[in-house]
Amino acid sequence: MKADPEQRDRQKFCRFYRYHGHNTDDCVDLKDEIESLIRKGHLHRYTKKERATRKEEREQERPNNPMEEPVKICTIFGGSASGGDSNRARKTYSRKSNPEHYIHLTERPSKELWVSPYSLTFTEDDARRIQHPHDDALVVTMTITDHKVYRILVDTGSLADVIYSEALERMGVPRSCLRPVKTPLHGFAGVRMISEGAIFLLLTAGEGQHQVTLMVDFLILNVPSVHNVILGRPSLNAMRAVVFTYHLMMKFSAEGGIGYI
Repeated sequence: MKADPEQRDRQKFCRFYRYHGHNTDDCVDLKDEIESLIRKGHLHRYTKKERATRKEEREQERPNNPMEEPVKICTIFGGSASGGDSNRARKTYSRKSNPEHYIHLTERPSKELWVSPYSLTFTEDDARRIQHPHDDALVVTMTITDHKVYRILVDTGSLADVIYSEALERMGVPRSCLRPVKTPLHGFAGVRMISEGAIFLLLTAGEGQHQVTLMVDFLILNVPSVHNVILGRPSLNAMRAVVFTYHLMMKFSAEGGIGYI
């Protein structure tokens, strides 16, 4: 027998009977009806046993691959590197970088890559002044437009060379020298950062005859940082530098021999 409508709990509603008094999950008649349908074979696809069977069938259909898909780790990427600052330029760069589109030439190319006559090697003597064990990052000092800039982070995982806005202001570079950049930067965990612009600055690494000077296309970020500059792969590749974190050292070929920091 149904309860008196005046005595029913108005905060509870049963969608099976469509009246107030108790919740749908607590409806005894609804549970009995579902149990009856299961025994008649109408709800096999929704029962735990059936779901477990389907899961086993899907696992058997999968290829036997003991290696699971690796977790993706985000690093700094974006900016004007890897093809340029437009979608068309980046797509062209991507197609050229795809091994399926490589063109194998039988004739000797007209222009050969420059190969240094010096070998870049590291020995235990290079690490003698370093306290071990350590997990320190490689933070160096270089000259940028006649300014000695400290706390430059060497980051082989960064696709962009970055200079922070505060450091640029201390160097006295006016904002009018910046050119606009459309492509944003993406950091760890996919954090999106908009640069204030980009600028070419002269960078010198090393000392004396064992130094190299090149123009670096820096992106400017106006965010707090313990570093003044992040030296990424574009400049490291242009320097043909080799970074060894165990030795806290980077070496590169210069006209006078091997330079190092």
